[in-house]
Amino acid sequence: CTEVSQQWNQLVECTMLPANIRSSDPSILDALRSLYRLIHTPPSFIVARMAYIRLLDLFDTIEDIVKADRRKDKLYRRNGISTTRHNASIAIDLCISAFQISRSVVLETKRIARRWRRLAKPSVFFLMVYVEGPTEAAV
Repeated sequence: CTEVSQQWNQLVECTMLPANIRSSDPSILDALRSLYRLIHTPPSFIVARMAYIRLLDLFDTIEDIVKADRRKDKLYRRNGISTTRHNASIAIDLCISAFQISRSVVLETKRIARRWRRLAKPSVFFLMVYVEGPTEAAV
């Protein structure tokens, strides 16, 4: 359990976004890419599942950043007309840009992440119940 806690803390630390950034900040893409690598080439099953949950947390944060950009009128406008796209759609576009994959694949990844987060409630450490293969705790 200590090892899982350390892995979670490292995952959160490496994907934590700086305060007061804009939606165009490159650190958002870097954090998304880090999670994508951990989801698709994980060192362990538990890390992949934690990365899915962290991805949803990051989506929530990105949507808040987009909302703040809208309030500060810093979001890109076309010909002086405000875009009417939803914050979630813009967050997905950032994910598409980071992952270099299609919208449908991003939406599927997000769907899987929601399932893992639902199974892990109330704590990410409940994911240990779903670890495949033998673990030290089970031996």
